[in-house]
Amino acid sequence: MARSVAAMALGYGIFDDAMRLGAVVVNKVGGPVHIQWIKEALELAGAARLKDIGTGLPVHFAGALPRDTSASIPERHLGLTMPSESKNCSDSEDESVDAQNLERFVQLATLVEDNLDLDALLRIGQTAGGLYPECENAKENRSRSTPKLQHLPKEQQKMASPQCRI
Repeated sequence: MARSVAAMALGYGIFDDAMRLGAVVVNKVGGPVHIQWIKEALELAGAARLKDIGTGLPVHFAGALPRDTSASIPERHLGLTMPSESKNCSDSEDESVDAQNLERFVQLATLVEDNLDLDALLRIGQTAGGLYPECENAKENRSRSTPKLQHLPKEQQKMASPQCRI
């Protein structure tokens, strides 16, 4: 899938003309050539028809995550396997599952930081102010309270704190 990404993005914009589409992120890319094809297709479509309705700028290609099985979540027939579904694990096996989940989380965070234009995504996100009033209340509530992260291991709680970029 390369040029199809631009067609899908254009389709989303046509399907709901009130939806803001400021950037595109793709995953499971095959390599640098694949990324270049996707970027070129988005830039070609963006120059003519694919624009962010909030800013009027062409939709930004914010990056691509490579295929990486070390960061993927195990799947099964009906969807993703949840960590709590490990079969009657003993305490030592629970710790092993927690360590695997932490390692997967860190690997995914590293992939995101290394491959996505996070500064551009943050800038685009900041342009959404005022478009969705229901989000303004959520921002106020978030600033007054700290996130509830007790269900995460302590290492993940530190990484998921409000100071974290991801």
